[in-house]
Amino acid sequence: MQRLTMRQELLEAVAQVIAIHSFWIRVSAIQGHQRYYTRVAGKVYQTTCRCITLEVTHSRGQYVPGQRWQIPEPELDRAYSEIRNEDDGFRKRCNALKPSSKDVETLINRATHGVIDLKLTEDEDDFMPIITR
Repeated sequence: MQRLTMRQELLEAVAQVIAIHSFWIRVSAIQGHQRYYTRVAGKVYQTTCRCITLEVTHSRGQYVPGQRWQIPEPELDRAYSEIRNEDDGFRKRCNALKPSSKDVETLINRATHGVIDLKLTEDEDDFMPIITR
């Protein structure tokens, strides 16, 4: 089975959905790189990969301000491929670079093995940014 990868444009669309539909977490980087370890034929290899960095800005449940996660591109690719194969609507929305907030929630949740639950708002009118001076 061919493994599908996320394009840069789709990664930017995911970041935009998070920015519009979340009041408690933000994407602080999408071009960061980190070490990533993978196992191939029983051997462990280290490589460098692109990652998306999420940062908590407001407390929510067990998440505290300043908490950060770097989600490696291979994990995003794995989750993306799985969801694409299961959900034709997801595939179509992603091809059009218009993922829904539910699509992004599912993608991030699967890529982080259930660690991050974004709980994005459905309507961008519900979003009330907090302005600090």
